[in-house]
Amino acid sequence: MPVKQVLAARTQNSRPHELVSRLARVEFSENGGAPIASVAGVELLETEGIDPQAVAARIEERREKLRAEVKRGEGKLSNEGFVAKAPANVVDEEREKLAAYRAELEELGG
Repeated sequence: MPVKQVLAARTQNSRPHELVSRLARVEFSENGGAPIASVAGVELLETEGIDPQAVAARIEERREKLRAEVKRGEGKLSNEGFVAKAPANVVDEEREKLAAYRAELEELGG
């Protein structure tokens, strides 16, 4: 199994638990270059082998997908027929998904 590169990162507040950095494959330090992305209070720093344009493109691609999901969810929940006929748990799940998509989009500055 190939090992992915570890990115340099820093946080705006306190340092996260060691397991967070292992799972996210980031190294919390000040040894990187300029921030290339910021997600949920963690700045990913420019390091050797990381293409900032590729990172920006991937983040923008995710924003577009989230915007489409938000639009879809809003359309579904604004449909009175769906809300009236669907079981309450299905409507609640759609509301929860919509809230999660909005929150992630907000985190990505979207």
